[in-house]
Amino acid sequence: MLSILSLLSSSPILNYDTSSATETAIQLDMLAPGNRTLKDEEAMETVGSFLLEFYDVIIIIAKQIPYNHSAQARLVELRATLERTNTAGKESRCTCYAGKETSIWTHLDYFENVLRHAWSEPGDYNANSLRECINLNAFVSRLYGTKLLTNCQWGIWSLSECLEKNPLTIAILNSRVLVAAQWMEHSSSALLKLMRDAVPTDTQRIALSGLFLDEKVFSMDRWNY
Repeated sequence: MLSILSLLSSSPILNYDTSSATETAIQLDMLAPGNRTLKDEEAMETVGSFLLEFYDVIIIIAKQIPYNHSAQARLVELRATLERTNTAGKESRCTCYAGKETSIWTHLDYFENVLRHAWSEPGDYNANSLRECINLNAFVSRLYGTKLLTNCQWGIWSLSECLEKNPLTIAILNSRVLVAAQWMEHSSSALLKLMRDAVPTDTQRIALSGLFLDEKVFSMDRWNY
């Protein structure tokens, strides 16, 4: 994790240099299992362990970047570039999903696993935790809006928190408004299409609200008030 964090924190991609996305992606790819040079008697890390650590670092960084800072878009650009990266050939690929060989960077199960642990409105509601919640939503809504993330439940959960639950304080209310604004700004087209066309899945049905019990959990009718 330290090597990933060190590389990303020193990368110019988070400081307006859009030309560095490919270079940073290549450097990250070289840290992947099979690409990184091992120390004496060091065992090779598994792909799963590496990706869990990588996405943990990505989420930590996303939480620290202000929701309206350009570095949020740069982080999304890096994620998109990684999906197209296979610089070291066979070593940066793995056989997953019905025996099909693909780049390790295209497997989102690990990202969703880490995101699921990070995805909750802060229980202590202090200013820092509320700010991190807004920043994380800014990152994930951008991923969904650019089709780098296809699971819509993150947007459903966030909008439900913002529109269907009574806030305990003004600070929480303000943070929820900003969270909802991230989804409206960065993925409004994708959300509108979802509301019009999507057929509910079992996963989406867990996001039902006590205020809306219709079968279609994400629709124009749900928030038509």
